[in-house]
Amino acid sequence: MTDRPIIFSAPMVRALREGRKTMTRRPLAPGNLRFFDGRGRSWRPSRQQVAEAQDGALDFRNVEGDVWTWKAKAYPHQAPATRTTWFAHVAPAVGDRLWVRETWQTGTTDDGPRITFKATPDYFEIDAWDGPDHGRGPSFNYEKCPGAEFCHWLGDVLNADGPWRSPIHMPRWASRLTLTVTAVRIERLQDIGEEDAIAEGCAGRRGPNPDFPDEWDPSPLRGVRGALAHAARPRVLAREPVRFRDHVQRLAAEHRRDREDRMTSDERKHVERIGAAAWAAALARASLVVRSDTRLIGLDRIRAPLAHHAALRATGFLARPVFPKVVSAHMTGEMQRICDELLARAIAAAKPAAEGADAA
Repeated sequence: MTDRPIIFSAPMVRALREGRKTMTRRPLAPGNLRFFDGRGRSWRPSRQQVAEAQDGALDFRNVEGDVWTWKAKAYPHQAPATRTTWFAHVAPAVGDRLWVRETWQTGTTDDGPRITFKATPDYFEIDAWDGPDHGRGPSFNYEKCPGAEFCHWLGDVLNADGPWRSPIHMPRWASRLTLTVTAVRIERLQDIGEEDAIAEGCAGRRGPNPDFPDEWDPSPLRGVRGALAHAARPRVLAREPVRFRDHVQRLAAEHRRDREDRMTSDERKHVERIGAAAWAAALARASLVVRSDTRLIGLDRIRAPLAHHAALRATGFLARPVFPKVVSAHMTGEMQRICDELLARAIAAAKPAAEGADAA
């Protein structure tokens, strides 16, 4: 679980406080993505790399936590391959907490230092009255409010509607709202439905929105400072209340359908014994390790049985040989070394995943 800041405008903050806004969308950007590969390398992408990773992108899948995979245009060095699997850490993940930054100001009132917010123009007490006692009780501890300025008379600030401080400069101690992420999905902005539009705090899906005149308008003519222009069909992160365990069970069902004809009766009994969730978690983690290694790109006839075998070994099954004879007969010594290395890494990664899902 990670605490992350998120900026909301005054109308959005009011919608959050009134319970009208339970979902938010943000564009995929370098700030919330970190690509990685199977060699332990990870990097923050440029905007151009983010655009390339979305070129023809399909089949976005949340493997575990903040790890996502999808199919898109291949890297230049992978030619002549035209498509490949991309791997990225996408923030935020399920369970992360988002502390809200909003337009704010600190200053002085008749009752001492206070804080106010543009969304709800009123004074709020600051929890910092634990300073030295000089005979009149504890004094205000200014050291607990780094970044605050108390030179303004807040009555004048509210009457004149300013000066206000930008949300970008709001420190953690000044935030009054903390949101917990219950689910994340990646989709195009235009795929939003009526239900989701209402959950965003809008009155409906199409047309100008008086509640959010400048922040988020799903009409074809407006957008969020150009970043979420409706006609551009950008991909966005959407949060909704769906449990992560439901995703694990869905993965297990899909795997049983895809590989049922390839599993032996002993393997089927093993999966039933350990539980579908534990098997899906082990297989997903093993597949992530195997498929993220660029040395096996395009070799699905090797990668699939390798991940399958690693998941079996990680969950305590004395598995059959890793590869069918028709595959292993054509493997070079170098390829066998790569597969042995990946097998060990996949088993080590799948074991804790299976144990965690079983405990849950």
